[in-house]
Amino acid sequence: MTPTTTAHTHKPPTAPADNRRVDDAARAAANRKQSQPFQSRRWIWPVILSTILGLSVLGLGYLQATYISGIELNSHTWEQRVFSFRRDPFTGVQLGGVRHNAPVQINFWTSVANPRAKKLDPAIRAHLKGKPTEPVRWDLIRMDDSSLPGARASILVDLLEAPGPNADAFWPSWSNLHPQRAAVLWPAVQTLVAHDLYTQLPQLFTEALLENSPEEFSSSVGQLVKTALAKAPQP
Repeated sequence: MTPTTTAHTHKPPTAPADNRRVDDAARAAANRKQSQPFQSRRWIWPVILSTILGLSVLGLGYLQATYISGIELNSHTWEQRVFSFRRDPFTGVQLGGVRHNAPVQINFWTSVANPRAKKLDPAIRAHLKGKPTEPVRWDLIRMDDSSLPGARASILVDLLEAPGPNADAFWPSWSNLHPQRAAVLWPAVQTLVAHDLYTQLPQLFTEALLENSPEEFSSSVGQLVKTALAKAPQP
């Protein structure tokens, strides 16, 4: 038999410098693999915090945008009160019920005991007649919504708060100086307000400033009220 021989392949010897380069490359690759999870963890927290902060700002902005408040007037006593509710700014749907609070501003007429709020001046209040209707009707003065103008009841409020020459309220002073004419004016104003005829008030107050006799004034006011009631829409 022919003997078989096994050929042994001998690798050429590797230089020490080459071995170092291989080891360095292997260590660098291992370090990169180990550092990737750490780098991922380092970036995830800023992303989470930024997301939470952004959502918080958006939530607060939305919550503020839903808040609507305004002022309304008691059609008999002329007392004012504040109301508030929440409304979705995108759909206009009201969220929850309406809250009512006594006003705290100093220029608001209110029957609620409040050291900062005023009451309707006695020179005016003394001429209001009758008892409040049931249920009490509250008319809108204004609502804190830029898309809505002042409501009709704001006409009465503006007239009551009109300043006089001494920076005081004009009509209470006028009523004290002209009690006979005041006894005609304020019941007529009360009648128009009770019928939601606020738009007729300026003409009535203009008539009060004319220099005519008490009889002429009473007749003119009576005719203005009669005409306004005749034109008023029937309930």
